Amino acid sequence: MLARQHFIAPVTAGCVALALAGATQAQTGDVAERTIPISELPRVVFDAARKALRTAPTDAIVKADNGRQTYEVRGTNVYFKRISVVIAADGTIIKPVDIWEDSDD
Repeated sequence: MLARQHFIAPVTAGCVALALAGATQAQTGDVAERTIPISELPRVVFDAARKALRTAPTDAIVKADNGRQTYEVRGTNVYFKRISVVIAADGTIIKPVDIWEDSDD
């Protein structure tokens, strides 16, 4: 029985430490994101994305970061490279067009 008590105490302490670390992370960088269809993009965001990407958007991710809503809108350029732009809910470009590669390739 004594051996079991010596094992349980460190495991319990480790679980408490991990829980506290997770709670701290959630408070400092609480970011929620989800994929949305293009049809759900606000018109001002769609127009800004189409202008910045110079092509029709293909998919979008909406992110809520500390109460601020942003959209990462993606498309494919004329060279068949995936591109994305990050736009605020009011249509302001936050991060300009970026070319990225899928991890599958």
